Amino acid sequence: MMRLKRIAGCNWQLWAFSLLAFLCIHVLLASTLCASLPRSRYRNFCRREGSRLDQDRAKQRSLDAVQFLEGMNSTAKSWMQQMLTKRLQSGTSDICVVIVTVLRKAVPEREQYLFQVLRSLLPDVLGDARASIVIANAQANATDHTALRRYASFVPHHHIQRAKSSADEWPKDTREHFFTKERFDYGRALQTCLVYKPQFVVVLEDDTAPHPHFLSRLRHLIKGTLTEQYTPVNKLEKAWAYVKLYYPERWSGFQNEDTLYLVLVSLFVGVALLTVAQLVAMVANSLSSRPSPAQPWLLSADHLAIVSVIVLSVLWMVGRYHLENLRLFFNAALAVSAPADRCCTPAVLYQSWAAELLAYHLIQNAHSHRIAMETDLAISDFAESNHWRTCRVRPNLAVHHGRVSTLPKVVMDDVT
Repeated sequence: MMRLKRIAGCNWQLWAFSLLAFLCIHVLLASTLCASLPRSRYRNFCRREGSRLDQDRAKQRSLDAVQFLEGMNSTAKSWMQQMLTKRLQSGTSDICVVIVTVLRKAVPEREQYLFQVLRSLLPDVLGDARASIVIANAQANATDHTALRRYASFVPHHHIQRAKSSADEWPKDTREHFFTKERFDYGRALQTCLVYKPQFVVVLEDDTAPHPHFLSRLRHLIKGTLTEQYTPVNKLEKAWAYVKLYYPERWSGFQNEDTLYLVLVSLFVGVALLTVAQLVAMVANSLSSRPSPAQPWLLSADHLAIVSVIVLSVLWMVGRYHLENLRLFFNAALAVSAPADRCCTPAVLYQSWAAELLAYHLIQNAHSHRIAMETDLAISDFAESNHWRTCRVRPNLAVHHGRVSTLPKVVMDDVT
């Protein structure tokens, strides 16, 4: 006991300084990162302020997107319409992106989520000669989607029509009616792309904007990770059928929230920081007019433990979602999880053969009670029954901007 007291007494200044540094670092990071990292634990320190910033940021994204669309003159829009239409009709595109959209009446016309998707995706599509884009208007009456007609009519679009004879088949219950229509619209959206004979179909919901360089990352994923991990080894084994490109942020990154993973990263960063500090101290000492003969050695067990604990706590506070998103800086770091989770369909990449079978299934069984009511569960059940190989990409290649749901009387929280 006396020896422990002697050791503690010997290093009390070091530990006091470490505790002060620990508190200062977290207070500083909490004040600077809580607004910019919505899924971090720092957000708990400024939840109200962060929510207000989220709403302001969402509104600014919408205004920027509208200004982007309005900034194109009629000549540019006409040229873009001809070029995008030609790509579709020529059948030379191997990737066809379909955006499923409806007019969200609770959102002002100039702030419709569709504009954010087009703002993110159009430059990417224009820069990729083998990619095409089409909008699937799921509004019951095509002319009711005034935002599409006013701001995005130059983008090839198709209205999803339902036969009048089937009007009486729609269930009267509001929630069941919604999901029946959603399953049918999703199948029709797939067919909207399939008529142009692409090799791959990407379905984006109109409130899910892709990340920058979306198509290049997608091609890298197809040619790299998916080809390496999902190439059939025999005739009985199938290739991958679809890849989910988005998963809810609150559930993302659990694969990385591993105690050993965080400890190893913290030790590595701790050693790196102490090594840099030691080199700086040695250089400064050598350049000094009165160099010290006894240069202190910083890479001690005490120093390493202190720095590692501070780094570990910062990583834990930043959170698994933001740590996983560091992969976006490196295309080669994209990973996949198999099988794909049952939840969510805001952004999905399909092989054309899988899209064709799935579209037929959803349309033919739109009114059936034999399949799951929710579209994502119906898709997952169909994939499992056919033994499809499915997966989910990590991290997300798209972000869900939607705050107002298309479900009646449902409002979602902002996630960005």
